[in-house]
Amino acid sequence: MVLHKFTQIIDENTDNAGDKLRVFESMRNYMLYFEGSTFRLLRHDDYEGFVMFFKEVRYAGKDAVSDRGFKKQRDTVRQFRIFLETALRHIGNRAELRDKEVDAPRLDSLIGKHM
Repeated sequence: MVLHKFTQIIDENTDNAGDKLRVFESMRNYMLYFEGSTFRLLRHDDYEGFVMFFKEVRYAGKDAVSDRGFKKQRDTVRQFRIFLETALRHIGNRAELRDKEVDAPRLDSLIGKHM
């Protein structure tokens, strides 16, 4: 959910180059945290999608948020967001998680720690 929220924030912040860079770097920082903690818990079928996205974001330079580079990066982020939405929908369909609400305060806290 945190990665999904970052993809939304990146898509919404398209005007100011400084804001784009800050959010993009914040997402990278969260990705490092995610790799060290939750990454190993991914479903095998989802693993490749995460690896491909993480690799592309990790090796993107500062020009990735420039006007020319940002369009390509934003398209990549949007595609990953669709992938995440599908994965989250499947997770939400699991019997033990059905009708469970997202822990919004924890979500906001994690985003705040990395912004």
